[in-house]
Amino acid sequence: MNDFDDDLRRLLGDDRLALTPRADAVDRIVKGARRRRATRVAATAAGSVGLVAALTVGSFAVAGQFTGAPEPVQPAETPSVPTDDPTPAPSETPTDAAPVVVYPNEGIDGFTVGTKLADLEGIDGVEITRYAPEDGYSELCYGEYRSPSAHGYISTRGTFGSVPEDLDPYYEVSTMHFDVPVVTPEGITAGSSEAEVLAAYPGAAQFGMADRYRAEFQGEQNIVRAWEFPAVGGVVTEVVMDGLPTCDRVPVLDPPTGGDEGGTEPADPPTSTEPADDPTETPGDTDTPGGGTEAGWRVDGDDVLSPIRLGMTLAELQAVEGVQISSDGGGDGICYGSFTLGTQTGAISVRRDFGSDDPPAPAESDDDYRVTYFSTSDPAATTPLGVGPGSTFEQVREAYPDVVTGDTFDAYVPDAGNPAVRWLFVSGDGETVASLGLDAGQNCWG
Repeated sequence: MNDFDDDLRRLLGDDRLALTPRADAVDRIVKGARRRRATRVAATAAGSVGLVAALTVGSFAVAGQFTGAPEPVQPAETPSVPTDDPTPAPSETPTDAAPVVVYPNEGIDGFTVGTKLADLEGIDGVEITRYAPEDGYSELCYGEYRSPSAHGYISTRGTFGSVPEDLDPYYEVSTMHFDVPVVTPEGITAGSSEAEVLAAYPGAAQFGMADRYRAEFQGEQNIVRAWEFPAVGGVVTEVVMDGLPTCDRVPVLDPPTGGDEGGTEPADPPTSTEPADDPTETPGDTDTPGGGTEAGWRVDGDDVLSPIRLGMTLAELQAVEGVQISSDGGGDGICYGSFTLGTQTGAISVRRDFGSDDPPAPAESDDDYRVTYFSTSDPAATTPLGVGPGSTFEQVREAYPDVVTGDTFDAYVPDAGNPAVRWLFVSGDGETVASLGLDAGQNCWG
């Protein structure tokens, strides 16, 4: 600022201005200019000259008095001047998105569990992937979907009395896993405690699932839907809307080397491109008098038996804490006896084939006996369609139009995924279900 300093001293010392400046005027002006230069570099010369003009009472009207060469003035339209109250960019003040409240009958992204495939196909932003035969799923499982906020299975839901020839009208959204933070209408979200889950849903139970709670609710459709809350260390990790998908029964077409899935070696992959209609084996497919593979005993919803399961060997049953076993079967090698555990009762026998009139082969040892029947009077135990002890037979028929009834046997319906197992609706008055049973071919009664 040497040139500027000299110009000021020459200006203030000019007798023609008729001014008597303060002794420290030059120093004060220079210091002020330096302060302005630090914050407004682009306007240094203009600002300093303006200050001189104020002190000299309009002396800049005498333009020809400057004989030095001042610093060039920068363009005034682009000064780098900070504002007194800057507004931060949105990225500088991030806020966590509030969880989306998901109502069961509304869902998210325009659909919910129970939305028909035909309707789902018309919703923008939804990508649908149909499973191919080589994926190994049964025909009951159509495929999967993904939307901006959720993903899950598309399948039939629950079970049929008999599988329809045309399944297209029955394909629906059957699960919803959410890709954005969500909260149920009752206030449960990821991070909620098990105590909060049970307070919000007094009927929630684990149903044999040690790592989650399930709270069922009846939507507009007859088929049951439920909130499932996987939890780790007593804290909910995810909120899932479940609609009883039929996509979890996957046959092993190409097993890993050395694997022992189900305890038996799976058959070679089929040569045709169509998957088998029934991925399970029937009792006639094994030489073991007990009958069947592990998969052949299982049905969707059989966790109501927990800790007992169909197909359990006598030795496995004896290891269940609290179970009482009676060997009252008569010693004929067909029926070993019965068992009780709380409200649960059942039969231990060799397994018969519902599709055959031939009697089963007698057991050669205790290892051939299996749990072939189970029933419970616990109202919390229901079929995948929500029918259980306390249900009326009108509700049974609404859920299972093909239920088989008679005067000499309990009402039953074959499981759609595994017809070798039947759901039984035991009643004393013919109007209300007294106990719910699963029959895999017992040979002890009737």
